[in-house]
Amino acid sequence: MTAADGKGLGERFTAAGFSWRWSGENISAGPTDAAAGAVASWQDPGHKAIMEQCDATHAGAAYEPAGNYWTLDVGTAA
Repeated sequence: MTAADGKGLGERFTAAGFSWRWSGENISAGPTDAAAGAVASWQDPGHKAIMEQCDATHAGAAYEPAGNYWTLDVGTAA
C-alpha cells in the first residue's frame, strides 16, 4: 500500500535502513480487536500467504487507534 507520503512498503523499508529482498504487508481497517478482527481478516489466501512466508526474517506490527488501522509488515533481509 502507498502511504500518505506516496512511498510504498519497499521504499519505507529502505528509508528505515532495512536492506531487503522481499517485503509484504497486511492492512486491516475498522476492527477494534487484533485477534478477532484484524488477524481474522487476513485469513484469505493473499494475506495469509504473506504471514506464512517461510523465509521472512523480520516482522513488525502497528495499530493506529483513530481509524482502527492494523498493519503487519514482513520482510526478508538482503
